[in-house]
Amino acid sequence: MAIVFYRGMLMLYFLLATSQTGRTDTVQRGTITMTLYWLDTNGQKDHEGIKCDKQNTFNPSSEICDKQLRFSLGTPSNFTRYWSFTSKILRNTYLAYKFLPNEALNNAGTIRNPIVIPFIDEWSGNLRVNVSVWDQDGTSPNFSYRLMNDFLHLFSINAGNNPCLSNPCHSNTTCVNGTYSFNCMCPPQRTGKLCETEIDACKSNPCVNGTCYNVANGYNCSCLHSFTGTRCDNGDLNMLYFEIAI
Repeated sequence: MAIVFYRGMLMLYFLLATSQTGRTDTVQRGTITMTLYWLDTNGQKDHEGIKCDKQNTFNPSSEICDKQLRFSLGTPSNFTRYWSFTSKILRNTYLAYKFLPNEALNNAGTIRNPIVIPFIDEWSGNLRVNVSVWDQDGTSPNFSYRLMNDFLHLFSINAGNNPCLSNPCHSNTTCVNGTYSFNCMCPPQRTGKLCETEIDACKSNPCVNGTCYNVANGYNCSCLHSFTGTRCDNGDLNMLYFEIAI
């Protein structure tokens, strides 16, 4: 899911994706991946057009915003339930700040772009994304850690449905869940996407000297007198066999 946050002079673009590695009826295990692309904050101004810092005659560059992003992902009632972090200071933001692949997003370098967030929790079907942009500048006490912008949005996200929960495969055949699909592992006597078609194992007349019957795992042969074998193909062809009914 591509997401663009826009408010006034601030625009943040990132990609949010989810994947599932396992699920029961109420609990899912998977990951949320957030890929950051760029941040445009109009240089030294916040979303209201106010400069982050007052002009410093001796140090003109002091008016530049020292922006810091605070992310959190959670539920509608707990927006930090799944994950939260504060980024390193982004100083060169006169123009759009471009996030690079594998770029360290925090000072310790432990969080990199894209961010992969594991979760083992009940999934409500909604994800609350909160992004705050702060000016972290110790040169002016009045503006230190001033909130520049704040986004809060609730998304309805499919974290990877498990289609096997509805038992789509016929005749109790095995369902294998994939990322966005499923496969039915059909036994030899069934075919079709859902194993819905039964194969007539007797169609090819496999029983040489006997009667063929379809069974669960293929076919069985009921052999004529003196013939044996799975296909009734062992016996004395010269023996005469007959029945007399009275």
